[in-house]
Amino acid sequence: MKSVFNDNETNVHYYDIVNTSFHGKVVEIAFAQPILQPLKGEIIWKTPIPGPYQVYFSAEEQTRSQLESTLQAGLDKMEQILANHPDKDFLDNIIEIPDEKALFYVEQEDGYKIIFTEWGFIKDQHTRSQSILKRMLPGTQKSFILRIVSGTEQPLSGVSCHFATEAMQQDAVSDAEGTIRLNNLERGSTLTITSPDGVFETQELELDAVEEHTLRIERVFTLSFDVKDSQGQPVSHTSFTYSSPGQPDRALISDEAGLFQTKQVEAEGDFTILSSQGEELLNTQIPTEDATYSLVYDPPVAEVPQPSIPTPIPSDALPVEIQFLDQQKAPLKGQTVRIEQAGASRTFTTNEDGIIQVDDLTPNAEHTLTLTYQGSDWVKTFFHPQGQQRHTFVVEENHGPITLEFLNRRKKPIANQAIQVFGLPNNNSFITDKDGLVTLDALYSDTAYCAFMRYKKADWKEDFTHTGETKYQFIVKHRRFLWWWIPAVLLFFFLLSLIPTQVRHRYTVLDNYTKQPLANAFIQNNQASIFQTLQTGTQTDSDGKLSVAYGRYPIYKQIFGEPKANVTASKAGYENLTESVPLGFFKTRRSNFYLGVPAPPAPIPIPIQGCNSGGDNGSHSSLIQYDLKQNQGQFLLNYDLYSHPDEIRVYNCISSEIWDHQPIFQYRGREGNPTLIRFNNGPHITVWVLSPEGDSAWEYWVNCPQ
Repeated sequence: MKSVFNDNETNVHYYDIVNTSFHGKVVEIAFAQPILQPLKGEIIWKTPIPGPYQVYFSAEEQTRSQLESTLQAGLDKMEQILANHPDKDFLDNIIEIPDEKALFYVEQEDGYKIIFTEWGFIKDQHTRSQSILKRMLPGTQKSFILRIVSGTEQPLSGVSCHFATEAMQQDAVSDAEGTIRLNNLERGSTLTITSPDGVFETQELELDAVEEHTLRIERVFTLSFDVKDSQGQPVSHTSFTYSSPGQPDRALISDEAGLFQTKQVEAEGDFTILSSQGEELLNTQIPTEDATYSLVYDPPVAEVPQPSIPTPIPSDALPVEIQFLDQQKAPLKGQTVRIEQAGASRTFTTNEDGIIQVDDLTPNAEHTLTLTYQGSDWVKTFFHPQGQQRHTFVVEENHGPITLEFLNRRKKPIANQAIQVFGLPNNNSFITDKDGLVTLDALYSDTAYCAFMRYKKADWKEDFTHTGETKYQFIVKHRRFLWWWIPAVLLFFFLLSLIPTQVRHRYTVLDNYTKQPLANAFIQNNQASIFQTLQTGTQTDSDGKLSVAYGRYPIYKQIFGEPKANVTASKAGYENLTESVPLGFFKTRRSNFYLGVPAPPAPIPIPIQGCNSGGDNGSHSSLIQYDLKQNQGQFLLNYDLYSHPDEIRVYNCISSEIWDHQPIFQYRGREGNPTLIRFNNGPHITVWVLSPEGDSAWEYWVNCPQ
């Protein structure tokens, strides 16, 4: 069962509704007030009507007949009131009762009064139509809530639904929270839910068994991808891999325009697009709607074996213009240009605009341009994508030879050392001379290069960019083992061991019998320890906890010493407890003290009272014995411990024998609840009330057995 009583604030709310609806109108029936007990996981039902209380289902036949008449009269009045109640679901949400064991009655001068407990349950484990109120008040109407969520449990708004029963047809759309509410539905009917848009399958629900239903809609989205290379040209007829959680990887191929699509079921996580070489092109979150993505990808160029004859040019190749400019962007006219591709070489001369026209340049292939300019060769390799009809290149001037100087960490030349310079169009391997120098014919301006050498069994490299200088200097440093750090590390740990540390010990004081925390208990050291106490004699909080800080000692003494102290926990009404507590930084820093209630002094003769009497209503501990006049049976104990927590125990013996018996009833806390107690060990019982708080108040009443 699921209770509507989640907290005492909710209890008060519903209890006020019941009182407002029935108080003074239905005198035959009373509703008990629920009081939530979170620590014990139970609900206590309290009523202002005095006892004794009898269980409805155990009444004798003659009494049962009168009780049923009283109950029916009260329910008839309730039915008339609820017929015009503004909340049509009042019976469903407020006064559902599991079974007859929840009913009690008291005998009054003018007849009987029925007391309802355990009201306020929904979604019973038994068939709802079999509960008491549904049997006596049939045909009530109810409400229904439909929650529409996505596959990732997100509310879906704007979803159209059609609802139908034998007596109703209704269309509705889910709100911002994905919810649709229906009212005034006939209990016991079948509710059919269909989708006018076909986004989910038809659902049929029995309204007796279901009051709330969650509809999950698996949405499917279309993901589109537009793939272009770095030149902005479509990458067509190329294979890609689509990977997402919960689905097998899919191979997708782009069309002529470089486009491809796939379907994705709504899910949480990221999807990934990989090239055919395993390169990750895109990794992003799975969307919640149709989406389009743009990818930039340069397909690798397959190596073509060097043929003995030129590669044939496709018959559909378009004419291509290639323009050459100097660094001032002026055309280079009358210059000889050589184009090489797959072993074939052709020569052209630029016109007045610095342009050559190639009628049959092979598409989707690499080409090498060589132009002799100001006494040196300018070389450029470029990729010609299909469909592009113009290329423009800026030819840089050669400012003469460039020197690279390599020195060790002492600024001495590194002679006869093999060097590689990556980024050069041709030969990139050199040997330094006796001065540690390497001479290069030319470097391109604003171009990145990398100098690399294997020096003293270690790889060394450094990137540099040619900025127009004629000489670049490099300091080559190799890795060395630094022995000096060993004593430095040892010194560090030695100094660390001298750091003083503060130890904070956490104490918890509990009742040894009930295991409940004890507030305002004292924690004290009754002897000196190697730590000087910074905080002592402090009281525990409402959870019975106290944190005490102890003096500072170096870490090495924490490790090799055994610091400890004798600590005493004490509280009024309990026996003091002294324990040896370890206080080291690396020892346990939590201790629990369980205090027991001291035994009373040697028993003295206590008068035995008769039943149908109570305690002395004091603010102190009390020990009273009673004679129930029979050896076994059950009696009703009425008690109220009010606002301060006290403890009440009941033993089936005389007062001098309680230490040899277990209580037949025990309760510690606030307020109280009428309780029916069984006894079978003779006619005598002893009631012991303990008031450790000192300023408490309480009362109880022992009824004679029924």
